[in-house]
Amino acid sequence: YIPAELRINKEWIIVYSVKSPATGKLQRMRKRVPHYKPLLQRKKIAKKIIAKINENLSLGWNPILENEAPNSLTFLLDSIDHYQKSIELDYKNNAIRKDTLRSYASIMKIFADWVRNKNEKEFVYNFKSEMVSNFLDYIYFERKISARTYNNYLLTLRLFANYLIQKSYIKSNPTEIFKKKKNQLKKRTVIEKPAIDTIFEELKEVNKEYLLLCKLIYFCYIRPTEISKLKVHN
Repeated sequence: YIPAELRINKEWIIVYSVKSPATGKLQRMRKRVPHYKPLLQRKKIAKKIIAKINENLSLGWNPILENEAPNSLTFLLDSIDHYQKSIELDYKNNAIRKDTLRSYASIMKIFADWVRNKNEKEFVYNFKSEMVSNFLDYIYFERKISARTYNNYLLTLRLFANYLIQKSYIKSNPTEIFKKKKNQLKKRTVIEKPAIDTIFEELKEVNKEYLLLCKLIYFCYIRPTEISKLKVHN
């Protein structure tokens, strides 16, 4: 920071500079000295204000962060790491399913990699709507994900933001202004019975194991994801 000093022109202004967490650069701050008479009294008031400002600055006070959460100067990557440990603990305590843990962890890893590529020393203070918007644009336009996957990312970021609020990293949720994207209706193609019979006959010759999977889906209505989770004892 740059200590406070008095600048006397038309107005009496106390000027000092502090580091902005958003840019990492010094930002000039101004405070007007109230009108007092006589002039000597006004000078005494100005000296008191300057002394108090400089004392606070020496103790680490930053007026830019005055309305922010107490832990807003934690590194964002550290807060992501804390959140991932929290959801792992939730899984161990049976609060969430393994698939949910896998989904959240995957999305948070991609977010962490994106943050790391931008700036490894990024503060939680900068986790605002602009950052959320930039990340969502990145995964939607550059990674070319579907609307359904986009909504999963948004939900995960929203849960992460709620965690940050609970742990006094931030004061408000920057994801609330973003809306889910409308999912396109799935385009389904009906495979006619003769074609199904042909597929089954062909698979009898070339891949009986895959034939079994197809029949489980066709006759038992078991979804592929559920089949992948079947155990020998089932």
